[in-house]
Amino acid sequence: MEAKTNMQNLRVYMDTLGRLILGELVEEGKVILKVKNPLILHTQMQEGQISIQFYPIMFKEFQADKDEATIWEYNRSNITICNDIVIDARLISQYNNIFAPVKTMPNVGGQPPQPVQPAGAQNTIKLFDDKVKA
Repeated sequence: MEAKTNMQNLRVYMDTLGRLILGELVEEGKVILKVKNPLILHTQMQEGQISIQFYPIMFKEFQADKDEATIWEYNRSNITICNDIVIDARLISQYNNIFAPVKTMPNVGGQPPQPVQPAGAQNTIKLFDDKVKA
């Protein structure tokens, strides 16, 4: 089962460095916003076209439970909130793919379990080499 994000709660923010942050609003207070699974939307021009890359604030590889969501508290005075924007379905789909539950294949023939890429996931980046070189 793929984790789905409530599209009405998906919000875009700009931090003090001018980076766009996309995440699911969990709780909105007067001083603090709680945001689930935020990621940085990095855009740049490449050969006359805009390239968009997604960088989660917390990579799953850093967590003991790869399927656990992360909740971040943003101080309202440190961000700019973008209201009344309809986010493109392709961005929502990619966001859902990034935070989909990690599934592993069973341990076969003494090999360690291998993660299974969620359906529709694109451009998976391997951050760590699992083999230790002696």
